Amino acid sequence: MHSATTSDTTKCEKNCDNTRQRMAQIDTEWKMISRNDKKRVMRRRGRPSLTGNKAQEHQSLNQTSQHVEDSDLLRSYIETCQESLSILLEQIMALVDDDMTIQEIVCYGIGNFSRTSGHYFSASFWQLALVLRLRSTFNVPLLYYDPCTTQFETEFLEQMGVQVISRDEKGVRTSAHTLFFMPHCPSGLYENVLWSNWRHLKSIFIFGNSLKSYSEGLQFDGPCITAIQPWLREDVIRWSNMNASGDVEGAFNDTFLSQIKSGEKDDFPERPYDNLREEIAIRD
Repeated sequence: MHSATTSDTTKCEKNCDNTRQRMAQIDTEWKMISRNDKKRVMRRRGRPSLTGNKAQEHQSLNQTSQHVEDSDLLRSYIETCQESLSILLEQIMALVDDDMTIQEIVCYGIGNFSRTSGHYFSASFWQLALVLRLRSTFNVPLLYYDPCTTQFETEFLEQMGVQVISRDEKGVRTSAHTLFFMPHCPSGLYENVLWSNWRHLKSIFIFGNSLKSYSEGLQFDGPCITAIQPWLREDVIRWSNMNASGDVEGAFNDTFLSQIKSGEKDDFPERPYDNLREEIAIRD
């Protein structure tokens, strides 16, 4: 009897160590992606390189550390961007079934949106313009977090009626009937969102990278993303016909609206690593 107890304890300790390592890796990915405006993720996912004038503008923007800190100017930029977003908005609205209710939008990790210019809107700024347009369209609260948000950006968002989340949740937020807006985030954040909302996955949407592509990667370690594959529906968001300037490609390339749909299999799996719930959820 004593031998079995010791064995179980050793197994639990090993599982906990593995979980801590997984969470440390996710936290590192999150910080790396944020500091570099997600360029590493885009390169890993095979984003085509820019050429000609577009490449020169992109290089010019990324060589400066200046941020626009004029609220009125940013508002005017947002209005200009939103005039070009009807194509994306129509796609998203067509994919949200009439019987699906969105009561909240949670935005993670779009980067420093104030790092933009009047002649070249950055990818982060395009993403902000879209999520604000979605907030208005659905007429729901918008919650926002990015680890690199500046004080000015925080104040600007609050002026725009956005609730800025005060701490890094690492995607661990339970929120039914929610659109999680998180384009080009690391796979660990998608994993945490799925884990936290496992009981009501059919009521959430994820605007972001292809979860199917993640699961097909060699040596991919994402139990939740892997487990949902038979029930996953992904629809690509097509941006190439937009009449827009700036880094639209960086904002919306390889972007999908993902949701869980009822399929042939009704035996939806138990939530992965549920026996280590405290280790997963408590990571501050």
